[in-house]
Amino acid sequence: MPLQDQLEIINPSGALDFHTLDASTGVTNLGRSTANDIVLDGVQVADFSVVLDHREKPYRVMALTEIGAPSLSGEAMAPNRYYEIHDWESVEVGGFSIVLLEDHSTATDASAAAAVVAATTVAAATDEAETAAAPVVAAIVDPEEYATVIRPASGNGNQPFADLDSETIVVEMSQREVTTDVEQRATWDLTVINGGPIVAAFQVHIEGWIDDCWVAVVPDHANLFEGARADFTVSVSPPRQPSSRAGVHYIALVVTSPNYPGERTQRAATLIINPYTDFRIGDLSPRSRSISYFTHGAKYELSIQNLGNDEEMFHIQGSDDQAGVSFEFEVPGEEVALARQADVELEPAQEIVLPISVTPNRRKLIGARRHDYSLTVTTGIRESSIGPRSVLGILGKRPLIGPWVITALMVLAAILALIIFSAQDRIF
Repeated sequence: MPLQDQLEIINPSGALDFHTLDASTGVTNLGRSTANDIVLDGVQVADFSVVLDHREKPYRVMALTEIGAPSLSGEAMAPNRYYEIHDWESVEVGGFSIVLLEDHSTATDASAAAAVVAATTVAAATDEAETAAAPVVAAIVDPEEYATVIRPASGNGNQPFADLDSETIVVEMSQREVTTDVEQRATWDLTVINGGPIVAAFQVHIEGWIDDCWVAVVPDHANLFEGARADFTVSVSPPRQPSSRAGVHYIALVVTSPNYPGERTQRAATLIINPYTDFRIGDLSPRSRSISYFTHGAKYELSIQNLGNDEEMFHIQGSDDQAGVSFEFEVPGEEVALARQADVELEPAQEIVLPISVTPNRRKLIGARRHDYSLTVTTGIRESSIGPRSVLGILGKRPLIGPWVITALMVLAAILALIIFSAQDRIF
């Protein structure tokens, strides 16, 4: 093996070349562009094709694109994903083969390795003069580092961010404030300029009151030469859920580069989400109740949930078609029950179970059957375009003297009458 880790490059024609891995940089870039550490001059190779991270073992390799059908030891490589690569394993792309030769510090092994590789692989030579004159290429980071970074939500996003500037990361951004409805897209456009002395990779992420699943950044990163620029589009699509809280939210659009550690440019932005209204109510629980003559009233429960994204005042009212009962609502925070109607304020996603007492206004002493009251409880949002919603229930009130008592009395009366008539017949 070589006395230092190397890559053996074999081009489609079979020509061999060796590239010693530079431990001081830790990253080697391969592609058709002369800005790469290793130039693969082939029509089927992308300008920036493959990145080898050799900062620590096991080394890792990543294909930046599907161009050239990159594979590792015969297995296809998915773009923007790191794979471990070990001694004697090879990466194939666009007809080129790149073989990793790790240093085992024995000259004998080195000559044997060269013989085996020459018989089994293909590689491409690079012009060392051009490579030496080429600018330094960005160290491409793990795609997971390109994922949108979200600072944990703090309150309602009511603390504005400050702008931060960097000489190496220059950002142009025109629109700062965007208003959107839920299920719509709020968009910011940025232009990122490489103001540093090397070719570098840049990425954009959002910090502030934002859920990462709402955010899309296109492209996820850009490799830029010195002075070059790239356009990024950052969009936020709040869903129709209470978590998309209505109001003003302050965020920051942040641009960083792994090639300029500690450098960041930040632009303050404002997202305004318009309110929407929605709610859910459950059935009366229980839906039907029956009480005796001596029972004062019956208890029901009604669940109400605010499905909108803003605080809402709910108005609840009870009625029956005979005006024969009284409603009392036990509102949380109120010391006494509220008669006939009540108002309840709910936060987004908040749900309450509201106890309701229903009491008949009159009690019936005698009746052939129980008296049923048809109950209607209506819930709506004040000053809302959404109409109220109603649920139905039944309250049955049994008389003191009901059908069974009346029947028993009638039977008893009949028996008494029969006894009286029988006695009269015997007398006469």
